Amino acid sequence: IDEKKPAEVAAKDNEVKAAKQEAETLQRDLRSFIRNARDRYDNAAAKAIPLSTPAAAHPQSVTSAAEDIKISDPDKFDGNISDYVRWKFECQNVIAARGKMDNDDKKIRYMGSRMEKAALQWYQLYCRKRDTLLGMQTPDATEARRKMAEYEYFLNDLDAKFKDPQELQTYRSKVRNSTQGAMEFNEYSIHFHNLLLRAGLDEDTQVEAFLKILQPSILRGWKPTVMPTTFNEAVSSLRQSIQIQNTIRLAEFNSKGKTVASSSLNRGQTITPPSTKICIIGSWNDPSRPGPFTSNSLKPLYQKRLAKGWCTRCGMQNHSSSSCKTYPSSNTNAENFTEWQRINKKYLKDGNGGINYEGGSSRQDVRAIKFNDDSDGSPDIGQFASMYLQNEEIDVTQ
Repeated sequence: IDEKKPAEVAAKDNEVKAAKQEAETLQRDLRSFIRNARDRYDNAAAKAIPLSTPAAAHPQSVTSAAEDIKISDPDKFDGNISDYVRWKFECQNVIAARGKMDNDDKKIRYMGSRMEKAALQWYQLYCRKRDTLLGMQTPDATEARRKMAEYEYFLNDLDAKFKDPQELQTYRSKVRNSTQGAMEFNEYSIHFHNLLLRAGLDEDTQVEAFLKILQPSILRGWKPTVMPTTFNEAVSSLRQSIQIQNTIRLAEFNSKGKTVASSSLNRGQTITPPSTKICIIGSWNDPSRPGPFTSNSLKPLYQKRLAKGWCTRCGMQNHSSSSCKTYPSSNTNAENFTEWQRINKKYLKDGNGGINYEGGSSRQDVRAIKFNDDSDGSPDIGQFASMYLQNEEIDVTQ
């Protein structure tokens, strides 16, 4: 444009004014379009709500369409990546069960209310950014799409921040390193199956790997007529085998004239010679205090406690096995046996009675177990094996 020519300058000014006017018209049309679309959506949603039948006709059959299912709130998420999948699932489960959380804003605010520490700091920054975007007078096309699916965008942001990017590799490593240990079979089969799902592995291709990491005592008693080809078939067959073995063990325990030593020999077990003078264990019948430690579900004392509804680990009746604090499952068998030694010595010292391995008294009159201490006070694993294998309490090889 030649600024010295007024005609050209005036023509250019007119073009600019026309462009501005056209832009303002388009923005006004866009706002009107969004407003009309929102009104149409609200009207359609209102028409889609089903009408309830009159209360007078069937007063007992009328229930609220938005009645919530009572589900407790999940524990707050602190930003720990390993806990993110659990927390997200529980939050979404609550949202699905509570009909009053019927829009994106409520869902986002609920999940934010279940955050703390580092996760809460992230949510605060997210809210600031969200408020800025919602305050835009003329949102662009990207922001318009975000508003229409705000909750989904929020979940994507959560995944980007807290989901483990190496989740598959992490859980595949856990599958490779997993062992049953002291866990009960039912509990471990669920745990292992969960690892397979999170690792993205086909459960039916992992049957052989699953069998290799089970307790040897479970496999010894398992005699399938046909080898299972699927994971569910293997678990079902093993569960049935364990139930049969437990029934037989309980019958052996309750039958008169049976001795533990003879039943052990009948099963072909090798008994380690005792490292101390030990007699056959008496029957622990005091559920008010901790007794000998047990964890093998095939052993008689375990079965006795299970039948009476006591803790199978310590024999007390005021808690379940999973919440046993005397012999927690987080400790090894040897550590829990050492704890039983300590408890038993206190019984001896206080004269409170219990079970005895020494002396000439009968099994009904015995007082407490007594051991010959080693000089360093460390647990005697040979004694551990001889005591418990002889008395069928726990297989230290597990």
